[in-house]
Amino acid sequence: MTSSAPTNKYVGEDANGIGFRLDDGKLYINGVAVATFTACAKGDLVYFRVNFDNNQILITVLNGSTTIGTYLASTTNTAAWYPAITVAGGSAFSLQTFFNAGQRTFENNTNVQGWWDAAA
Repeated sequence: MTSSAPTNKYVGEDANGIGFRLDDGKLYINGVAVATFTACAKGDLVYFRVNFDNNQILITVLNGSTTIGTYLASTTNTAAWYPAITVAGGSAFSLQTFFNAGQRTFENNTNVQGWWDAAA
């Protein structure tokens, strides 16, 4: 997402972001599902590879080591892009996620994978 993305919308709900919904496998740009990949389940470890080149964004989504989809988007948006996560569950604080952009290995629990229901 870019710094122009509003904080009251999910990532991908407007033109300033690209979002992937884990539960239905849909990739969203500007609030429109532009591609459908394999949906992911709670506990899955999901990876995103994003390559910006020549006004195009190549997005590859993996579940574990399996590629579940790729999408090539064209863009003229030259703003800086930032990683972001929108988390929404059936009740407040019911989901958790760990976000690692490759800057380090997991520090606290090496068995933590993907997203899941928070313990009550």
